[in-house]
Order: sequence, then C-alpha cells, then structure tokens
Amino acid sequence: MSVANAAISTTKAVFCTQKGGPEIRDLGQAAAQAPDLGEDEVLIRNVAVASNPKDWKVARWGMFE
Repeated sequence: MSVANAAISTTKAVFCTQKGGPEIRDLGQAAAQAPDLGEDEVLIRNVAVASNPKDWKVARWGMFE
C-alpha cells in the first residue's frame, strides 16, 4: 500500500445532464473541489465505481433537480 502526502485540490465529478432512464447515457464530467479532510480522515482514490438501479431511478424521476 502506498501513501501519498501531496495535497489534492480537485477531483472529478460525473453527473446526469438530463432526465431519463438507463437508455440515457448523456453524463457530464467536471472538476470538483476536493473535500477538506480532518486529521483522522483519508481520501480514497477510486479507479472504477459501479452504479445501481437507484442511480438511474433518481435520474428518471428527476430527483436530482
């Protein structure tokens, strides 16, 4: 396991750009401010993440607005 001591100032965010179900694959991507971490917190780097049915249901029903 490696530990990075460098401060990370930005991260990437992926978001829905329109309402729709799983057939809508139009996702936006933007830089986001990295969270401020406390002394007892760590920031985990994700290489890949998964979505689940709740993710597309939120987009379909417009709950992200």
